[in-house]
Amino acid sequence: MSSSSKRCLTLLEKCKNMKQLKQAHAQAFTSGLRANSFALSRLLAFCAEPSHGSLTYAWNLFTHIQDPTICICNTLIKAFFLKVMISGYGQMGDIDTARLLFDEAPVKDRGIWGAMISGYVKNNCFKEGLYMFRLMQMSDTEPDEAIFQRDVVSWNVMISGMAMHGDGGSAIQLFRQMEKDGVRPDDITFIALFSACSCSGLAFEGLRILDRMCNVYMIEPKSEHFGCIIDLLIRGGLFEEANQIIQRMPDSSNPSDEAIAWRALLSSYCSSGEAKLAEVAAEKLMRLEDHSGVYVLLSNLYASSGKHYDAKRIKQMMKSRGVNKVPGCSSIKINGEVHEFIAGEKSHLQMEEIHLILEKLDKQLHHAGLSPYS
Repeated sequence: MSSSSKRCLTLLEKCKNMKQLKQAHAQAFTSGLRANSFALSRLLAFCAEPSHGSLTYAWNLFTHIQDPTICICNTLIKAFFLKVMISGYGQMGDIDTARLLFDEAPVKDRGIWGAMISGYVKNNCFKEGLYMFRLMQMSDTEPDEAIFQRDVVSWNVMISGMAMHGDGGSAIQLFRQMEKDGVRPDDITFIALFSACSCSGLAFEGLRILDRMCNVYMIEPKSEHFGCIIDLLIRGGLFEEANQIIQRMPDSSNPSDEAIAWRALLSSYCSSGEAKLAEVAAEKLMRLEDHSGVYVLLSNLYASSGKHYDAKRIKQMMKSRGVNKVPGCSSIKINGEVHEFIAGEKSHLQMEEIHLILEKLDKQLHHAGLSPYS
């Protein structure tokens, strides 16, 4: 063995952190030790140490080894065993066992943290995943690149999870952390953010995010974005701003995309009882598509506000234009079979039994002093 190789092995023994190990690895490569099983085992063993190693670096190193020995393979298996066990239980849905293994880990490196966070996210435990992510940050452990860094999909899942739970504040915090970590958001990221802001009543924050989307990331809003933003603004009582946003839709927009945005605006106006604005939106929507839902929404709005003449007028307009009301329908899947029910139809084979059960439930509700229509 040459003197340079001996110096390299001595340097490997003295490594105390990954920065020093990477320098020793580079020297091993240039000193003719790239195929030396002892040197490679030492490199892998250092990467396997939870206190200062990196499983990501260990795996990258292993993939470049030609004909690895049993000793080298065993070193890698030992390094990945706990991470693989946590990931495996997470994949199977046994998140409690995965958490037990995580808690019993003597030292938690970025791979162990990442496996646990991924397990929570994959099992729709978004709040737990976010809590674990914050604990990891507090422990001064940087996220595993294989889990979060440069992976917009993982961030989108976390932000969407916060949106589903109506936690707009946490969704925005995640977005800021995402930007801080250098991950570029995509159009799906902003749909999740607008939904989160809408559920949490963060109208002005949503407008600031829209500005950032357009002017910082240069992402052109799609119909889905317009729909979310309009819903967000209407919920916040910002009707004028909602009108201004929809007017910004480019002339080149597909008519169906434009109809989606106007439909969201109409639905929001109807929910808020804004009859005049709803009629303006309905007229615009009628020019874009010929669908009974527009007329039904407007007619129901007038009827609920006591404007029965207007409700009748809309129904007559619908009739004169030859627009047929699409019957409501619902479906349910039982034991792999889909059962569909259409309003006004009685074709289901078990319709008689279904009505008997409904009548029984109706009587039980009345007996308890409750109304099935409340």
